[in-house]
Amino acid sequence: MLSVAHVMTETVYTLTPGHSVADAWELMSDHHIHHLPIADEDGTLRGLISQHDLLKQGKSSSKTLGEIMITHVQTIDKHEPVRSAAMIMHQKRLRCLPVVDKERLIGIVTDTDFVAVAIHLMEQLELSEPEPDDDLIEFDSPDTQ
Repeated sequence: MLSVAHVMTETVYTLTPGHSVADAWELMSDHHIHHLPIADEDGTLRGLISQHDLLKQGKSSSKTLGEIMITHVQTIDKHEPVRSAAMIMHQKRLRCLPVVDKERLIGIVTDTDFVAVAIHLMEQLELSEPEPDDDLIEFDSPDTQ
């Protein structure tokens, strides 16, 4: 079974609830990320910010991330099957799932990670397909003549 741990991104950029909207803009822009988990200093997940959330606030907002973050965040355990993560994301129309171990953030699974999985699976299928045999001669069936 392929688990979430096999496909998750382990290097997760985070900020704390006390950081500013400007801090989030800068971090997300610098690292080309669309979702930003908000965690305490000890790594406990507290919320999530998306690019959409930041756009609603504007770059000059004086609010903290704790004021605007989504606090009821769907998460997943690293031992769960990848299929479960995909189904949750599809059914709930999510673009990311923070991966936690006892509320501590240890990774994130995004829609981009699933594109990478799909590419890998397609490559495996292509490698397992038999090569066409150029020596075979095709004949028309009697029905097509």
